[in-house]
Amino acid sequence: MSSDSVYYDWKPRSALFGPKRSKTGPDEESSAGKPPLRRRIDEAVRRRIFDLTVTEVKDRNARYDQREILDLIGEELNAARADHS
Repeated sequence: MSSDSVYYDWKPRSALFGPKRSKTGPDEESSAGKPPLRRRIDEAVRRRIFDLTVTEVKDRNARYDQREILDLIGEELNAARADHS
């Protein structure tokens, strides 16, 4: 066996065993206890939609008197409670 055959016959690890894989995929819980990537993305999207909705409602309601809004909500709650009594 010549010394050149050692270099030419050598195969990288990925050719022998396949590529290295992490123990956790993007949807599995990591060892650090972080939630899966998909869940973190969903939570971030929900939070962003909620923030945009709150901002939109606040902008829309800014032209009305706060007391008037609360009175209207109270009236509707009382009507709904009366219907379910």
